[in-house]
Amino acid sequence: MTGVRRSQRCQNCRERKIKCDQNWPRCGHCKRANRSCSGPSPLTKFVDQSSDLQLQPDINCKSQTTPIPPGSETEATILVNHHPLRPFNDGSASYGVFRLEAPCIVEVPRARLTTSADRVSARLAGLLERGFEAGVRIQMSYLPFLPQRLSRSACLRDCTGLFCYAWNGYRRREPVSKLLLTSHYNKAIRSLQHAITGGQTYDVETLCAIALLERASSLFGQPQSALAHRHAIRHVLQAKRGPTSGDELDITLTYENQWLKALPAVTGPSDNDVPLDPGWLELIEKFQSEPPVAEEFSCFSGEFSFIKEAAGKMIPWIGDIGQILGSPATMKGLQEVLVQDLFHHEKVLEAVTVRVLDRGLVLGSIIEMPDLTFFAGRKYDFASVALAHYFAELLAVRRGILRIANDLIALYGPPDESVLESFRQMSIQQWMIFPYLSQMNAVSHHFLTPCMKPFLEVASGLENKFLVDLLSSANRHHPTVEN
Repeated sequence: MTGVRRSQRCQNCRERKIKCDQNWPRCGHCKRANRSCSGPSPLTKFVDQSSDLQLQPDINCKSQTTPIPPGSETEATILVNHHPLRPFNDGSASYGVFRLEAPCIVEVPRARLTTSADRVSARLAGLLERGFEAGVRIQMSYLPFLPQRLSRSACLRDCTGLFCYAWNGYRRREPVSKLLLTSHYNKAIRSLQHAITGGQTYDVETLCAIALLERASSLFGQPQSALAHRHAIRHVLQAKRGPTSGDELDITLTYENQWLKALPAVTGPSDNDVPLDPGWLELIEKFQSEPPVAEEFSCFSGEFSFIKEAAGKMIPWIGDIGQILGSPATMKGLQEVLVQDLFHHEKVLEAVTVRVLDRGLVLGSIIEMPDLTFFAGRKYDFASVALAHYFAELLAVRRGILRIANDLIALYGPPDESVLESFRQMSIQQWMIFPYLSQMNAVSHHFLTPCMKPFLEVASGLENKFLVDLLSSANRHHPTVEN
């Protein structure tokens, strides 16, 4: 391993591994051996060339260096050792030996973690800073607001500690069945019970703790136990008032969990269902109408209103479909109206997809590149997992609309070939995301897979095998598969 030279002996003495008397310009060993002496070998040597040396063609002088401009970002050095200048080359030049050292950089010591809240905060911040948040932070945008709130609530602190423990275990590919079988889980449940009995049921910290328990169960392999936590979230959201203005944790929690309050079908009917108050509706409208702030989402600028309109139609469409399937013979008119409505919104979203893709390709947030190993011949690459999620979800909404329209048409006659062809072309576009999906980490892959799998429906035998192999190649690293 190279290091700082500790001896100034000449090159000949260094090669022979003998002591040099350093009697410059020609040491004793070189003089006795009648060899040219290279002179001392310091870290840096400057030679002062006189003007008459330019007339000697046999001397190879280095070109004049350009001085460093003032104000450049260079660290000052310290002169720690130097010798007087001595003549060189028959007095036509001089040389000097000196040694420089960089100044000692004083590192600020890491803050000592004295409390449990400090340690849990550092653990969560480390997970976020090291880039492991893809696929998790998309669904939990309130995570960055947690560290400064942990000292206020033991319940939130312990539930965050459990979430970080499960997240780390998930990344280490530990068996999912054992991730929550830990003392951290028992501690989190006890803290939650104490918060509820202590009159803190409707505090934002308690709501966040319940949401963390629900996410830990859903993300890390035990979704069946998440239903009870969803009921609890729904109860708290119904009982508490709207989010506090200016409280980012409360606002993001409320927005990300408002679907549990707005859609009783998610958790089942309840006796205490109440309609959404105007404050909630205003909050939902505000968040759904504002695009994400991140730069990579700029290709979606101005398009969220169209996506929101189509998504808002889903629940009425489901009601109409139920009526048609319940009595097909008498609902032919409703079927025709619904199919036309579906086609209209699909065309709108098709135009949105084209505009988003064109903007993304220009901005560089979406890259379309050839791939000779992929049967489609081309593939997509994205600036972030979140952008890939938005684009895949846009295609998934279009796929759902076309699938519903095709099934409704098939109730009264043969399928529409144009619909099947559009469905095929859209599936190919979605398949171009599969190579990107196969390169993701476990959590991100698990998050995006559900909206990708339905597009395997129209794949042929070899295409289906290839796509399944891509998913399997990613799943071999997936911790939900126990060996």
